[in-house]
Amino acid sequence: MKRHLVVITALVVIGSLSLLMSQSTKQAKAAALPFATFPLGQWTFESTTDSTGVVYSTNGVCIQSGGAWYATTSGQGSGHWYMKGKSIHLHGNYAGSLGGGSVNDSFELTVVNQRLLTGYLQEWNDGGSYNGYYRSKWTFSSAACDSPSK
Repeated sequence: MKRHLVVITALVVIGSLSLLMSQSTKQAKAAALPFATFPLGQWTFESTTDSTGVVYSTNGVCIQSGGAWYATTSGQGSGHWYMKGKSIHLHGNYAGSLGGGSVNDSFELTVVNQRLLTGYLQEWNDGGSYNGYYRSKWTFSSAACDSPSK
């Protein structure tokens, strides 16, 4: 009888420990999960000239599902985005820019948290007369997007 009681107690202890380990493992995995998706909605970003730190522009962008984005504040811009680990890459074009004429752009951003991204922007035109390098800071504004720029 005493032996059965020891075995039953041991099984209860082992079962309890297994349950605790399982819960702890799930919590640890959840905490370690990478930033899985780019939060969809309205973002504002400020770009500063990489070499001088002078503010170049502040703009709005709507991030859409399926890897698309569009500009909400200037230039009739649009393009696509994708994630690779904690990096977010955006590529696209603007019909107009501060430099004049249409430009191509490419962002490489790092996730700081669900509401903040930082990284770099490069802009250039097809003719080669314009090429800009900027630091960029993105802040999440809202799940609802503004209308596309005109």
